[in-house]
Amino acid sequence: MGSGQLHAVVSTQRKAIRKTACCLHKLLADLNDRERLPGLAQVLAGLGINDRPWGLGRLIGPGGALRLGSSAHAFTAPLWIQRPLVQVLWLQVGNRPSGKVPDTNSIAPATSSRKGRRFPKRTCWLSTIRSMDLHTDLSERVALDTAALPWKPSPMAGVERRMLDRRGAELARATSIVRYAPGSRFERHSHGGGEEILVLEGTFSDEHGDYGAGTYLRNPLGSSHAPFSAEGCTILVKLQQMHPADQQRLMIDTHNGTWRPGLVSGLEVMPLHGFGSEHVALVRWAPGTVFQPHGHPGGEEILVLDGVFQDDHGTYPAGSWLRNPPGSVHRPWSAAGCTIWVKTGHLPATQGPDGTEI
Repeated sequence: MGSGQLHAVVSTQRKAIRKTACCLHKLLADLNDRERLPGLAQVLAGLGINDRPWGLGRLIGPGGALRLGSSAHAFTAPLWIQRPLVQVLWLQVGNRPSGKVPDTNSIAPATSSRKGRRFPKRTCWLSTIRSMDLHTDLSERVALDTAALPWKPSPMAGVERRMLDRRGAELARATSIVRYAPGSRFERHSHGGGEEILVLEGTFSDEHGDYGAGTYLRNPLGSSHAPFSAEGCTILVKLQQMHPADQQRLMIDTHNGTWRPGLVSGLEVMPLHGFGSEHVALVRWAPGTVFQPHGHPGGEEILVLDGVFQDDHGTYPAGSWLRNPPGSVHRPWSAAGCTIWVKTGHLPATQGPDGTEI
């Protein structure tokens, strides 16, 4: 969910293209500090701009996605960005054109009938996502009421997200609650670091099938799809958090899964996935169930799906998201009963069967 949309509009005049590329190259050289413009280096690399200042004349995106618009007036790259985090970098090559810097929310996606926006000659627009750090300190405990978090727009109309944790720019390690309005969709994209999904409400779809509420999905590194939702849906999404050797694609309908007895009376477990140190499961607590104090050497992540979950740190109703750091200890229980999605052994990184990490 993890990627961004980049729109670069340049004059078709070769001289202007070279000058614009020189400006981009000089900007990086002058700054000598890429952290001041996080994500810019990734964007330039995706455009094929390196040590050759006229690299912009060879605009080639991932998989050849970057193309010359049919009108020969605009270059359009269907990469993904997050509009609330967009900064517009204005590079003046010739005279300043009239008008204001356009609202990045109005930039048309590559699938739109608007193939690209035309600007006066000798002008270059470059939109790039800023790096974002949210709850990145994995040694700290995090407890969020996701229902109280604001919905943030994504690059595509009708798709919004509630961010839980995030590290990075266009290719971010991220955990989010994502909501698709009926009829909304994303363009085809790949998952360089894998994608993990739990469908919470509605029906999530891609070219491989339709996945109703309660479906657990894992799309491994290198996989790709074009997701959409005809009726609308809400999903939990984790990006860039899979071990490279974990190449199993999963699709589990938890409504038809098998519940196994837990370690204490009143507890039931439905295993979903295991690889090396990482284990994912649904856990169902009968009212009044109490678990013994225990630790999590590889951390623990919980999403409360229904009921009320509790431990010695607090009370968490449905929609609560918890991240307990490596080495943490707690004593959980549920007075009213609950069902939770649980992931353990993946913080700060999943250790593979051979001991290697992400």
